[in-house]
Amino acid sequence: MKLLNVVTFFFSLFTACHSQNPIIVNLNAEDFKATFEMEGGLLVDVRTNQEVQRGRLEDASVINFYDSNFDKQIAKLQRGKPIFVYCKSGGRSSKVANQLVKLGYQKVYNLSGGVMAWKRAGYSLIEGKIIQGAQSQLVNLDDINELIVKENNFLLDFHTKWCVPCRKLS
Repeated sequence: MKLLNVVTFFFSLFTACHSQNPIIVNLNAEDFKATFEMEGGLLVDVRTNQEVQRGRLEDASVINFYDSNFDKQIAKLQRGKPIFVYCKSGGRSSKVANQLVKLGYQKVYNLSGGVMAWKRAGYSLIEGKIIQGAQSQLVNLDDINELIVKENNFLLDFHTKWCVPCRKLS
């Protein structure tokens, strides 16, 4: 009986300490989808804009792995939530998962096989064009001041199409 209590104590101690360590979990498409639906969190697509235009997972934020300020963008992700990361085939997202753990993110899920595995599993992608640069609508302070003068009440909504919280609010 004493031995059982000692074993139980050390097992509890090990699992308690282990749960504080950051982890990376590589999941196939089915498990990735099920885990995201069950746990929620942030879904991050690290492919290029050209790849994303061919289709992305619904509710995914897009942060281009090859962007010059990628490190700064990835470090701004909300902490305390699981991060679900994917790319085309799993290579870039594996690197990003390791980087996120080094930055202190506790739970990172990587889609093994990337979008290619997602499609093979029969799951669909959301298609959409990414608007950048001169095509974007720019609003300056003068535009806002003009609105204030013309309208008694109005709601000014700042959002992007790739921002998951912005999409949920809309």
